[in-house]
Amino acid sequence: MKTRQIVLASRPIGVPTKDNFRFESIELPQIKEGEVMLQGLYYSVDPYMRGRMNDAKSYAPPFQLNEPLTGGVIARVTETKSDSFTTGDYVLGSLPWRENCVANQKDIHQIDATIAPASYYLGVLGMTGLTAYIGLMHIGKPKSGETVVVSGAAGAVGIVVGQIAKIQGCRVIGIAGSDKKTKMLTEEFGFDQAINYKTTPDIEKAIIEACPDGVDIYFDNVGGTISDAVISQMNLHSRIPLCGQIALYNDTANSSGPRVQPILLTKSILMQGFIVSNYQNLFPDAIQHLSQWVKEGKLKFKETIMHGFEQLPDALLGLFSGENIGKMVVSAVEGDQVIKKVSFEKDAEVHYDTVSTAISKLRKQGFTIDFNLKDNSLTHPEGVLKAGDFTIVDVYRYEGNSDPADEAVVYAIESKDGIKGILVTGYGISSDPASEDILKNLSIRE
Repeated sequence: MKTRQIVLASRPIGVPTKDNFRFESIELPQIKEGEVMLQGLYYSVDPYMRGRMNDAKSYAPPFQLNEPLTGGVIARVTETKSDSFTTGDYVLGSLPWRENCVANQKDIHQIDATIAPASYYLGVLGMTGLTAYIGLMHIGKPKSGETVVVSGAAGAVGIVVGQIAKIQGCRVIGIAGSDKKTKMLTEEFGFDQAINYKTTPDIEKAIIEACPDGVDIYFDNVGGTISDAVISQMNLHSRIPLCGQIALYNDTANSSGPRVQPILLTKSILMQGFIVSNYQNLFPDAIQHLSQWVKEGKLKFKETIMHGFEQLPDALLGLFSGENIGKMVVSAVEGDQVIKKVSFEKDAEVHYDTVSTAISKLRKQGFTIDFNLKDNSLTHPEGVLKAGDFTIVDVYRYEGNSDPADEAVVYAIESKDGIKGILVTGYGISSDPASEDILKNLSIRE
């Protein structure tokens, strides 16, 4: 069986480019006893991969030249000689960047794609969620009423950290790189305030204004000058979970900055770096909490999904220019999705192949406003609509036959005063917490 793979063609100097990757076609061997053949569905793209592109000793071994990169992959079993897996099972593993691959049964484990969208096991129910939970809860040790600052707040880990901090009763300030991201943090994810560091001339002043009582916990995802500014405002006995330094990953020389040791000393600050894989004994407890919060609607998650296996290099490069909101995932699922038009009583087929097609068609029909669910109402850029202020004109349910849990609902909505727009939600475990309570009680115009 032939398949495509993406290998590391050369080691980057500074910021990686597409020239550092190469596509190849290879012949896969026949599977042996205890092995399975896998089709890759969702590929995780993460900042730590940049470090593995260097030939340097670290907590994870470097990628080898002329060999495929590896990372978290959700895959489907297409052939098996394992007693542990059957054809059609969804599995998770650290797998090569190949469209299809052979894996030993010991290197993968099955996931339940009926509980949550399969890609969530790369994010909020996977290493991303575990990193956020363990860093905040076991190093940050949040207490109700404390002030938490999160850098890289619109990234996969940052979004989860902020929400967990809110669940713990903290005041949360997020730092991100665009107005779109800061608005999302406050309006969709409950952050109390968000700072756009790219348009803020004095980041330290902005931190002082946003945190008048100082900072009790700083969840550091970025390092650099942003961290210098936050650390200067830390309180006595404050804590710094050191999760990432993405601002420095592409530096070709050692950067210098303020010496933080005097601040750590005089304020008795705990600053602790951590690698989540070193805390595997805490994983069951963390997954239990994360799963429960997702089911209860307390913990939402955002993904930036790029479609097509060939998008993997662009997706990785996009992390360093801030193109992602939430978790960056590449989907290799193709061609077998359908959208169904539904009422709350019965389904009826319509001929829209993708969610984007449905949205495009509705835009042409005048549904141009983007609605969001918040506090038992619909919000839009110019106001708020309560139940009874609007009507659902059409509903389209999106299902992925390759992944039945990867589902969404597209609502075409018109208000009494003529505002027409679109609301996109998940359903089942991925739904917005208020969606079913609000929308089931509204009329659908026939």
